[in-house]
Amino acid sequence: MFRETLSDTFKCIGNHKKRIFQITFAPVTAGLALDSIPVELSTGWLNLVETLVRTFLLTIIAVNVHRIVLLGSDSVPKWGRVKIGKTERRFFLHFLAILLLSFSSFLFLPWLGYLITLFELTLVILACRLSLVFPAIAIGQADTFSLAWYKTEQKTWYMFGIVFAVPLLTILLTIFSSVLEPPVLPFRIISYLVFIYEVVAISLAYRKLNAQYEEKKANQALS
Repeated sequence: MFRETLSDTFKCIGNHKKRIFQITFAPVTAGLALDSIPVELSTGWLNLVETLVRTFLLTIIAVNVHRIVLLGSDSVPKWGRVKIGKTERRFFLHFLAILLLSFSSFLFLPWLGYLITLFELTLVILACRLSLVFPAIAIGQADTFSLAWYKTEQKTWYMFGIVFAVPLLTILLTIFSSVLEPPVLPFRIISYLVFIYEVVAISLAYRKLNAQYEEKKANQALS
């Protein structure tokens, strides 16, 4: 199932490459423009504003790509949805919740000591399973974190692989690149490409797991 999803992800990106380029061009360009801001200006509250803007841009990218994969090419305008609607607001808040969950380990660092690695792994697993809520939100479904948790029951390592397999390789590449100190722009572009890949992969995982959930619910209704 894992290999099938990864294979289907590449096929899906190939089939929709033109539309994916169109709907992500504006937010990716805006994100790259933010990288041109001098580091000395990104301090204090300006840094917070920049982080929120980046998160919003990722939200726009994710919502558009999720909809293309799950609802078809005609589900978004030619150059994508660029607005702050109910779907985007809900997606944005859930995205922030996942980010806060992921970084909460820093709050417990003084108390956990050597157990911090185990705690961080637990948080990563939680984030992976809860990530299934995002495709549902993007297509207007009323799924919650609790329903995403239920749908990913007994699929923990599947979701871990889907969400972190490619990013892990990217992290290793980034570590390697930090030694060589190459130009920043190419690796920023790669980071967006990896993010788009992950959105497509999670979309396909949602399609598979949601189908299993609906089948299970139908069987329970008949029994």
